[in-house]
Amino acid sequence: MKDLKVIEGSMMYLVIGMLFVSVSIALSNLNTAIETQLIVTQYLIIGSPPILYLLLKKKSLGGILRLKGLSVKSIFMIILITLLVYPIAVLLNTLIMLFLSLLGSMDIPQIPTATTSQQYILYLFIIAISAGICEEVLFRGFIMRSFEKVSYKFAIVFSALLFGIFHFNIYNLGATIFFGIIFGYLVVLTGSLWAGIIGHITNNALAVSLGFLMNQVQQYSEGLLPEGSEVGTAEVISTEEILMAIGIFGFIALGTGFAALILLKHLRKHHQNQDPLLLGNNTGVSLSRAADLENQNPEENNYQLKEFLPVLPIFILFMVLTGFQLHQVLTAVGL
Repeated sequence: MKDLKVIEGSMMYLVIGMLFVSVSIALSNLNTAIETQLIVTQYLIIGSPPILYLLLKKKSLGGILRLKGLSVKSIFMIILITLLVYPIAVLLNTLIMLFLSLLGSMDIPQIPTATTSQQYILYLFIIAISAGICEEVLFRGFIMRSFEKVSYKFAIVFSALLFGIFHFNIYNLGATIFFGIIFGYLVVLTGSLWAGIIGHITNNALAVSLGFLMNQVQQYSEGLLPEGSEVGTAEVISTEEILMAIGIFGFIALGTGFAALILLKHLRKHHQNQDPLLLGNNTGVSLSRAADLENQNPEENNYQLKEFLPVLPIFILFMVLTGFQLHQVLTAVGL
């Protein structure tokens, strides 16, 4: 099987990153519904290009993207692991918000949440299923695969960093990088992209469900109030509230994180103890993968630092947008 080169992953990230930002701005200026924006960007901008590229280059879709099936037991453990590490991801985001709150008051941008059962089903499809499939095809299927010429460890961590930056949201940076590492490790461990897709869908479905549940509780509470009463909505989160959230999620994360580690240990055993982080840089998740690397032309495994340069414009764009977000925080307190 002919693997991807580092430059192919870097260029794919650059092209899709620029398209994503451009199309998102254009659709926003046209006042396009957020649901339409998400569908267009997920399927046309994020999910399709990697697949079309592999088809045009006549590379093996199943081999490159690791489209190998998973056992029911593995699927069940991946879902549980994702649910158990969710409080850790929330804690990481909360720590970032604590740092930003020390600079000034924050008005955190919110993702769309469902208010009706019909909208809930729609968001499950768009935010959970569509994003779970399309983003995993790009990041864990294509980009991470291209960086494995360096090492599995580097590929997992660096693709997770690119994944976090791609969301262009400093408030959610900790969680996206963290889940990028988790999904990347699960994919390499199991040798199947479905591990990342299932984990990603589980995480996003949980977020959509929690948002819908909170809206239902709020609507129910408003229905209990006397007619004419108004419910105030807090638009700005205080440092005290963030510190309280850190304490709560920190306590929960300790227990759920420990449980996730136990499950991860069982998942490694289920996959013949093939842990890439323990077995070395290019020790395969499977014997067949190791054979692929050994049988390749040695020149195909070489890479140069300049092959990573195409990702720099997206890094710079992220820093500019982050600076703008920080400017908004400081402006809110008159600095």
